[in-house]
Amino acid sequence: MTEMNSSPNSFERSSSSKCVDMLKQALPKLIPFFKTFCIYFILWLPEAKNPSILGAVIKILPIISLCGFVIMQGLHFHDYNSCILLGLIFSMFGDIFIVWEHTHFQFGVISFGIAHLCYASAFGFRPFNPLVLIGLLILTLNTYSLYFPNLDGSFVGTVAGYMLMITVMIWRAITGLQISFCSQAGQWTKLCACVGAISFGFSDFILGVNKWHFPIPYARAIVMVTYYNAQLGIALSCFTPSQVKLSKAKE
Repeated sequence: MTEMNSSPNSFERSSSSKCVDMLKQALPKLIPFFKTFCIYFILWLPEAKNPSILGAVIKILPIISLCGFVIMQGLHFHDYNSCILLGLIFSMFGDIFIVWEHTHFQFGVISFGIAHLCYASAFGFRPFNPLVLIGLLILTLNTYSLYFPNLDGSFVGTVAGYMLMITVMIWRAITGLQISFCSQAGQWTKLCACVGAISFGFSDFILGVNKWHFPIPYARAIVMVTYYNAQLGIALSCFTPSQVKLSKAKE
């Protein structure tokens, strides 16, 4: 009985220790991201009202930093890291288009939709767990109903398609947590992916409500903080135990 009671506790301590160890290993490689993140908010250049190339470059610098972080973890054709990198690249295109949102917002929505499909592909489709999908689709439909009265023309279909794609991405990230409890090696990856995906959904919810339902104070700041947090979480999911072991071996 003593062994059975202590086993879960030792597993939790081991998992917690491993996550802390991995975070310590990853943080130095994320310094460029944190620096460019701070630069974006310090400069706080206007976007929609006065878009500029400089504003677009400053906006995508944190994502470029995360691309570099993912590349450092190693890439192979159509593996997890490659799909995440592709999602980050399409996100950069989305960021650029949305700087000129009065003329190119729809292209930004499409770019981010493709990014979500890349992320969903990386997260995988096992276990399937349709109940989680059904629950998320109900939330998505309710949210879409808030936007619908103020959507015009092709935005009716584009926004609906985008919301379906991000719903699928969040679904795959959440269901991935089921695997992580059975495998210590997968806990870090699945947890970071899930936190990132949910943060992405919250960021888009604030953006959508502010644009198509009612104005939200400090909406841009909330959207960008949660957006960068989302991309950070998803990129961090590429930092697996194998990288930690390799780093320790070099030391």
